[in-house]
Amino acid sequence: SEAVIGWRIPLGQGIAGWVGAQGETVIVADVRSDKRFFSNVDAESGFTTESILCVPLVTKGHTIGAVEVMNKKNGTFNEDDLAALQALAIPAATAIENAQLYEKQVKTVRRLAETQSQLVQSAKLAAVGELAAGIAHEINNPLTSIIGLTSLLLDSPELGASPEGEAREDLQMVNEEARRARDIVRSLLNFARTDTPRRQPVDFNQLIEEAIFLVFTKNISQRVTLNKSFTPLPQTHLDANQMKQVVVNLLNNALQAMAAEDSPMLTITTYLSPVDDPDHTEGSDQQVICQIRDN
Repeated sequence: SEAVIGWRIPLGQGIAGWVGAQGETVIVADVRSDKRFFSNVDAESGFTTESILCVPLVTKGHTIGAVEVMNKKNGTFNEDDLAALQALAIPAATAIENAQLYEKQVKTVRRLAETQSQLVQSAKLAAVGELAAGIAHEINNPLTSIIGLTSLLLDSPELGASPEGEAREDLQMVNEEARRARDIVRSLLNFARTDTPRRQPVDFNQLIEEAIFLVFTKNISQRVTLNKSFTPLPQTHLDANQMKQVVVNLLNNALQAMAAEDSPMLTITTYLSPVDDPDHTEGSDQQVICQIRDN
């Protein structure tokens, strides 16, 4: 029996497959004379089938399988045997269907629990996003003041005539870092903005650069090697903010997958490829491809 446990016979294959497909009972006194007989089971198990009685497993008007008995010890299978097997098949079919429904219910409950968990996580991320947007607004104001004041100092004639070159370099660094922080804040605000989706011509390579700018902080840049291979692309009609979210998610997934790697490397490639869909009717016969690959 161990040899046949787990075997799956397609509908229509073998006598059991024929019964399952047709929904009819079968009595075969000599399987060698029946062209429907599937001999592979005997070959695999070492069992020798001589005769078969097979009935369909029917519940609620549809066939879900078949049950068969083989090699009656005394005599040949008859109508009494058929009636007995049919009486067994009715509760068996009900039990099998109930088990399948229970398993399906368990999977549904598990999927709902996972969906609920994802919704809770999404709500948390949304709350964090709103908080980050509010903080970004607050940070933006002092950054503007820092940039304005350092720019005035750098342009002042007193500092220009000063022999202290280090002071100018330090001030220049403050100005540049403040501008960089302001760009990050602006990118976060644009990323968190919930506008109505709107397609417009976009430079896809530039969109990816902006996504990289959001994800690749200085700490990550020092740890992960980034390889970029961008092919010049035509303007692509899409919603830039939504697509940027997709790219950011892919980049974050790649970075998380490489968290334990000794030499993490991320490769981003863009190129044009012919459209494979024969039903494609739009004007362009090319599509934009973006590949994000981690090691």
